[in-house]
Amino acid sequence: MPTASSTGLIYVPINNSSEVEAYAPISSGTVNEAPAATIAGSNTGLGQPYTAALDASGKLYVANYGAASITVYAPDPSGTLNETPLATIAGSNTGLQHPFGIAVDASGKIYVADLGSTSIAVFAANPSGALDEAPLATIAGSNTGLNNGGGPYAIALDASGKIYVSNEQSGADSVIVFAANPSGTLNETPLATITGSSTELNHPYGIAVDASGKIYVANQQAAAKSVTVYAANPSGTVNETPVATIAGSNTGLVNPAGLAIDASGKIYVADYGSDSVFIFAANPTGTVNAAPLATIAGSHTGLNAPQGVAVR
Repeated sequence: MPTASSTGLIYVPINNSSEVEAYAPISSGTVNEAPAATIAGSNTGLGQPYTAALDASGKLYVANYGAASITVYAPDPSGTLNETPLATIAGSNTGLQHPFGIAVDASGKIYVADLGSTSIAVFAANPSGALDEAPLATIAGSNTGLNNGGGPYAIALDASGKIYVSNEQSGADSVIVFAANPSGTLNETPLATITGSSTELNHPYGIAVDASGKIYVANQQAAAKSVTVYAANPSGTVNETPVATIAGSNTGLVNPAGLAIDASGKIYVADYGSDSVFIFAANPTGTVNAAPLATIAGSHTGLNAPQGVAVR
C-alpha cells in the first residue's frame, strides 16, 4: 500500500497535451490513480509546458515552450481547472522564444532558461496580469558557455542564489554555474563549469540543488539512464567523478528528464521513457542501483512522456 508523505503536491507538466497534473504526496509504494488536480483548457494559456517551479507561497510557475510564455497559477489546486492564470509573462519585450527551464528564488524573482534565444532571463517577483516587459537581467553571449541548439535546458538555484544550468553539447556536456543576483545584460565567464569524461554527464537535462548545495543532474539518454550528483560549491573547471550515481536496472529509469528535490532531500525524477515519476531516497552516495521509494505510474495517472516535475 502506498503511504502519504509530509510534502505538498507533486506537479508534472505534460507537454504533449498542454496540461499540468498535480498528485497527492506519496512516500512509498506505487500509485496508479487520477491526479488530485489537472490544470488544462483554453483559458489556462498553457502551450507545450515542459517544466515548472514553485515559489515560497506555493504558486505554480510554468514554462510554455510552444506559447513563448510563463504562466502562473494559484497554490494547491484541486479538481479540473480551466481558468485564466494569475499572471502571464509573454510578448516581444520579454525576449522569450522557447522557454524550457524555470526556477524561482527566495525573493520571488523568476529565472528562465530559454532554448530559442540561448539565454537565461530573470523577471521581477510577484507578477500579476499580462506582462510584456524586459527582463531584469539576461545572461547570454559567447563567454557564457551556453550552447546554441543544445541548451540551456533546465535551471536551478542554490541557497545563496547562484544559478546552475544544464547544457548539452556533443562531446562537451556541462553544468554551468553563474553568480547570484545578475542585473543588466551579462556575457561573462561562469563561476564554474562541470564538464569532462569523468563527470559521467550524458545529455544532461533536469537539474536540482539540495539544501547542502549538492548538484543533481538527470542524464536523459537511454545510454546513461542516470542521475549524477556533484559536490557543492564548484569553482573553475571541474572534471571529476560524481559523489553519487543513481543508475541500473532496479531504478526503473529509462529516460530521466525532470528533476526536483523536496524539503527532506528526497529526489523526484520525471521519466519520459517510462511515463513515470520516481522518488528516491535522500543523500545518495556511491553507485545506487535500488528500487525507488515510490513510483507514480499507470493508465489512471494521465502521465504521458513527462519531462518536468516540481515539489516543495
